[in-house]
Amino acid sequence: MIQSEDNWAIFDACGIELIIMAGAKKDSLQTGYGEKCETVLCLKSSCLCEDIQKLKAQEVPIIQDIQSVPQGKFAVISDPDGNHIELIG
Repeated sequence: MIQSEDNWAIFDACGIELIIMAGAKKDSLQTGYGEKCETVLCLKSSCLCEDIQKLKAQEVPIIQDIQSVPQGKFAVISDPDGNHIELIG
């Protein structure tokens, strides 16, 4: 483990930072991002804008387009099973 807080941890997986965040409560599909899942897998992207454009071209569901927050930028996609994956730039 590289770093952790109350609801998230960063792990080194063979040189790739794997971020796991927990704490959002499960809710209906009508609520906003962050309330639809209990655990979120976060992956760090070295080129977030480019990665999102490639995913859009492959028709990957974009749950939350690129947003800027004080910590940086992030976007959220959905895997084929409906799980959310947060990409951090």
